[in-house]
Amino acid sequence: MPELARDEQQNSPARASAHAAEATDGKPRSRWSSHTTFLLASIGSAIGFGNVWRFPMMAYSYGGGAFMLPYLIALFFAAIPMVVLEFALGQRLQRGHVALVAHIAPRWEGLGWATVVGTFLSAQYYQTLLAYCLVYLVNAFRDPQPWAVEEAARSLSESSSSLDGAEASSGLQPGSGEAGGETEADAALAAVRSFWREEVLQVSSGVAETGGLVGPLYALVWAVVCLGACDGASSIGALNKLLMPMPFAVLAAFFARAVTLPGAGAGIRTLFSPDFAAICEPLESLVQSGPALAFQVFPIAMGLMPLPQLWAALFFLMLLNLGISSAVSMTSPLTTALCERLGTTARRVAPPLHLLGFVSGLIYVSRAGTYWLTLSDHFVPMFLTIVVGLSQCLLVSLAYGARRLLESLPPEDQRLAPWWAFCWQWLLPATLSLLLLAQVIHEGSSPFGGFPGWALAVGWVYSLGPLLLVPLFYCAHARAHGGRRGGGVMGAVRAGLELGAVRARARTSSSAVPEVSRVALASNEMSRVAPPVDEDLFSVVVLTESERPGAAPQSEPDHAKGSNEMADG
Repeated sequence: MPELARDEQQNSPARASAHAAEATDGKPRSRWSSHTTFLLASIGSAIGFGNVWRFPMMAYSYGGGAFMLPYLIALFFAAIPMVVLEFALGQRLQRGHVALVAHIAPRWEGLGWATVVGTFLSAQYYQTLLAYCLVYLVNAFRDPQPWAVEEAARSLSESSSSLDGAEASSGLQPGSGEAGGETEADAALAAVRSFWREEVLQVSSGVAETGGLVGPLYALVWAVVCLGACDGASSIGALNKLLMPMPFAVLAAFFARAVTLPGAGAGIRTLFSPDFAAICEPLESLVQSGPALAFQVFPIAMGLMPLPQLWAALFFLMLLNLGISSAVSMTSPLTTALCERLGTTARRVAPPLHLLGFVSGLIYVSRAGTYWLTLSDHFVPMFLTIVVGLSQCLLVSLAYGARRLLESLPPEDQRLAPWWAFCWQWLLPATLSLLLLAQVIHEGSSPFGGFPGWALAVGWVYSLGPLLLVPLFYCAHARAHGGRRGGGVMGAVRAGLELGAVRARARTSSSAVPEVSRVALASNEMSRVAPPVDEDLFSVVVLTESERPGAAPQSEPDHAKGSNEMADG
């Protein structure tokens, strides 16, 4: 941090980034080898299973084309500003997420830990989906495929268990290759459900009945993700160079094939024709939703194509590629945070950390795993993600300053318009607050059904538990520094308002007194809010003509010296 303060005084953002790029133990951080590598890694992190099964399900359920309106609003008012904010913070401070938050506001370091821990917990059930992809990929080459109607009927007749009410209602009779009185589509759906529930999940009767463990490929998935996280940016970049082009090629092939099938136009119109009434009243008759869409409905679509083994193998290989790149980006933040805190390398931290994630995530590959996966997938994206995103926006706005962040980016990267500062300080927090309020109201009026009360309580703890790290770290930091007053939430708000006022006065005075090079906050209130923070974080840099790159050095006027001495005091 002292190096960063000196560099800002010398007006050298490039040198500031270079110093900040060093880890806490003085070792250089892993860097992206090229802009292309970083772009591929970003795409791999952003594109995952949700783009394959969540978006089509949500679009069809909420009115087709009408769903695009709230989707685009959320995309441009929340998702894109949040991504750009995180990119800007990373480019400016060159730190992992926890170290970044601790640098801005040390007492709120727990917010950074809550973010990376919550992301790591999400990775636990995310790896389960990767294990399912491996199961389907291996079985895709069989002829006939195990989810074909004839094969499913044979395996069902040999099994002592029967399908539950949902499967039985489809009319598939054990020992026969067709559904009694039902259509061929119903028979195909019953067949693929049979393989999914009886062979892959071996699902139990309820969330309390875990039974034995299934899915032996779960450990293999964790091992692959661990290898991707061991070398930081270098291994992630190499992994995405190998994996990312393939999904786009497969999707292009699927699209070309789909638009040539009979009824393709009607299907596209059905999916994207706007039905604004359905936005408030979602369809309840959707064939399948959630992860089951990828593992039940899509295999049927693959079976309707020529060479179904080839198409099924390509599809699940594509899902595997998308999932691995996203999974590595979900476990890497916690790995990086521990490396920076312990002063060690990812090769030492990643193996035990991923082993812990594997062991603690075994509940997802038990016979009740599908119930726990559904609970986790409901609570984590709905609440934890929004809360930590909103907290990060407020932290940047109050403790660092959105405009200051925008202006402090290195010159070669400073292409962002002032509009982004407005988004980070006002638009993004307002959007996330409305989303959080809507989620709370919806959950209060229509609780997540189908689960006992104790299971829902576990879901809430799983979602909001990482947020307990925020007060724990806050109290620990306050205790370590004497528990000074003024460091609470209202103290941070007052500090942010005072900081904005000082910056406004600095911008006004800089036009009248261009020699003033630096205006620092010296109020007791600010020192009580965050006493151990570098003074640089609560200062305003006003560039003068003599301080701009390439300008000739000039002697400092007496009144400027007096201003600096007063600021330092």
